[in-house]
Amino acid sequence: MTDPLTTQLETFASTSSAPSTSSTSARYSEAVAGLVANLPLSQLGPGTSADASLRQTLRATLAKLSDHDLFAPVVDSRAAACCRAGLWLGYDFLDESHSISQALETSSGSYWHGIMHRREPDPDNAKYWFRRVRQHPVFAQLAAAAAQLANSRLANSHLAGAADAGSPSEPAAYFARQPVWDPFRFVDFCERTRGTGGDGEQLCREIARLEWRLLFDHCHRQAQGLE
Repeated sequence: MTDPLTTQLETFASTSSAPSTSSTSARYSEAVAGLVANLPLSQLGPGTSADASLRQTLRATLAKLSDHDLFAPVVDSRAAACCRAGLWLGYDFLDESHSISQALETSSGSYWHGIMHRREPDPDNAKYWFRRVRQHPVFAQLAAAAAQLANSRLANSHLAGAADAGSPSEPAAYFARQPVWDPFRFVDFCERTRGTGGDGEQLCREIARLEWRLLFDHCHRQAQGLE
């Protein structure tokens, strides 16, 4: 029988322009797998597509998740806390995420902290925390995944001829050829495209979700002693 929350999450994901992902890591518990699979395509800012009743249900669900629900067992408590910060942030609870990430003096903790401020939006504060991240293990994967997504977008005829600086597809042109991941440049693109409703904003939202998935998976593995 389908869990009512799962049904709600799937509806939330679909109304957020984010089709549910059918496959999730076998390392995830059932509770976490459902949350990760139905992660919405969040706004670049602090907004959410969830209605009030769903947000209330989500808040209660996230608040009661125990370490046993998330991991078996926990080897790295700080990485486990990073996962909690990520789940709150992934479902648009910025304050709850911030209350956790601001106390984590680790590279991943600073990463979640930076993402939160990027969405707030507070770009200068976001860049401060990204400077504290330094070089994160997910950067290489993220650069490759973003490039693949951007190249796919550029292959579409309506974008192919619109890659000049300042155009809606400028992010696609940049990410398609970026040699390494630059979190500061991504902050700038998020600032530039937020609220425009164009192709550039859509691409940045999709890259941000890729970033979330890679960072969450890294923290989850680290919490279990697999990284």
